[in-house]
Amino acid sequence: MDQDKVIDELLVMLNAHCKGDYRITRRPDKENRRSKEIDAYAEANGRRPLAIEHTSIESFTGQKLDSARFVNVLGPLESELEGVFEFRLDLTIRVASIVTGVDWRVIRESTKKWLLRNANNLPFGRSKHTVPGVPFELAITKHPEEPGKVWIARFAPSNEDTQVQLAVATSAALRHKYEELTLYKAAGAITILIVESDDIALASPATLYAAYYLAARLFPPVELDQVWFACTYVGPAESLCNLLCFRGPQALMDAVNRPNAMFGPQHDAYWNGVVRAEPSLRRASEDLVACQQA
Repeated sequence: MDQDKVIDELLVMLNAHCKGDYRITRRPDKENRRSKEIDAYAEANGRRPLAIEHTSIESFTGQKLDSARFVNVLGPLESELEGVFEFRLDLTIRVASIVTGVDWRVIRESTKKWLLRNANNLPFGRSKHTVPGVPFELAITKHPEEPGKVWIARFAPSNEDTQVQLAVATSAALRHKYEELTLYKAAGAITILIVESDDIALASPATLYAAYYLAARLFPPVELDQVWFACTYVGPAESLCNLLCFRGPQALMDAVNRPNAMFGPQHDAYWNGVVRAEPSLRRASEDLVACQQA
């Protein structure tokens, strides 16, 4: 989602819960391209100003590039083949299957032609196929329900790999524009970091908070007054921005988070137990320590 839209969504929430009238008066990063600056500065009558920075994280290394390739190469098949078959087809490939050095147009056209020739004869259920001209395996699931629909998807990385990547990415996010935010805090502003994840399939609130807990334990965000995570989705028909407050005044966190969210330092003992019990979190913690020592 566009970062300005995410920041606007946050201001709406803050104004609603804090009964304020904050509005963006400056966008320093756009005003000053010669050096690092924060993304937005908001002011309200009788209140401390807000210094806001936005950054994004990936659920696996190279996710944004892989997503762009996937959407460009195979995404059009969903609309091009809609209504063609009297059944539903789910076409799934592995992450990072679409690489450089191959003709992406040939991949799409070869896949389309193969499906048009063979899909009617495929058995219902899941099967794997090698298609001439396509340098990776296709997993195809045929359903009797929802005739005419074609869905294109990717297999998710392992939960362990995802959790490790989220923790490493979050630790980097906590240090993003940290010095610049510190200067605004010294000048009297409330410092806010928004970390955006546009992967609602892999990054649940629990996995995101676990990543934040690990990162904040090794890289304490002492100069950040508030840390928000924006779980976003932008689709052809709708978009969403779910904001979660991981650090901030307790009253604010209680107001905007679900009652059973267990976010905040009062739940550290619980999350410490989760880290000890989950192999993926133990590995993520070890990787963060290694990064800190490097």
